[in-house]
Amino acid sequence: MIKVLIFDLGNVLFFFDQEKSIKEVAKVCRVPEEQIRSILIENGLIYKYEKGEIETTDFLTIFQKKLNKSIDFEKLVMAASDIFTPNDELDLILIKAKRLGLKLVLLSNTNELHYSFLEANFSILKVFDAKVLSYQLKMSKPDKAIFEAAIKVAGTFPEECFLTDDTAENIEAAKQCGIDAVQFKNNLSLKQELSARGIKF
Repeated sequence: MIKVLIFDLGNVLFFFDQEKSIKEVAKVCRVPEEQIRSILIENGLIYKYEKGEIETTDFLTIFQKKLNKSIDFEKLVMAASDIFTPNDELDLILIKAKRLGLKLVLLSNTNELHYSFLEANFSILKVFDAKVLSYQLKMSKPDKAIFEAAIKVAGTFPEECFLTDDTAENIEAAKQCGIDAVQFKNNLSLKQELSARGIKF
């Protein structure tokens, strides 16, 4: 029996567009989008930041050094973070799941700037009983260790956990840890998957 629901953040709980972030950051920095993409994506800076290998202050220092210019901090944070659209229907699913007595865990590859922005602007994050965030634990999906961390905070057996994530690689990794997992496609298919496990909405 499923006792815990584990949700990904990006393109599950919130929809987002990385290209929009790159475009907006490029505007603030007054440089070509290709330069921002190269620094953040191709050189892996954003992934190191998400995995907690560098702190926020170091991330911003490195970013500005690579650009060879100083950037207004508040404008940069807003450009990089104001890219999320809430999945409102999923919010209702979360609230109903909570009322049914299910424990909710958030499991996300994210960074401090993004998560702080979301936490400040979207109260739905308060519904989660526990949060397993890559930058805090210094590990990221699809590493086995982060799924084991999610199971630990869930406080139950892996087979009593249900996880949904938009990335197939993460679903496979979760299954290898014994978690019941399905790739997120849309809200309807998620409700159908939950219904098949005896969780009715």
